[in-house]
Amino acid sequence: MAEQAKATTRTRAADLGSRIAALHPEGTAEEAPAPKARAPRAPRAARAARMPAAAPAMPAAQKTPERWPERISLKTDTDMKRALEQARLDDRIEVTARIRAMIQLWQEDDRLRARVDRRARDLR
Repeated sequence: MAEQAKATTRTRAADLGSRIAALHPEGTAEEAPAPKARAPRAPRAARAARMPAAAPAMPAAQKTPERWPERISLKTDTDMKRALEQARLDDRIEVTARIRAMIQLWQEDDRLRARVDRRARDLR
């Protein structure tokens, strides 16, 4: 079976060649210019020598200690979020940095802490 397929393929190729020859009898068809010969490729080692040195291998991924490793969720109403975002646009201080600053002031200032705690009772 495989031999028959090979014979059929050879016959088709020969038939195609004879059809092309009939369309362009010798001397009437313009001869196509010969393709330009390419310069032989340099051996792989020579090509590698021309390439820049590879960067040193990267070390395995290392976890860097986070400055703020803990997360908390904070739900706010639209007005609070809008005010924080507007302040960020005004002075380019991130919302999270502003909230951290508020927490630090709450930790350090007893009077502010008392005021915040009173307000917190109303916001539960």
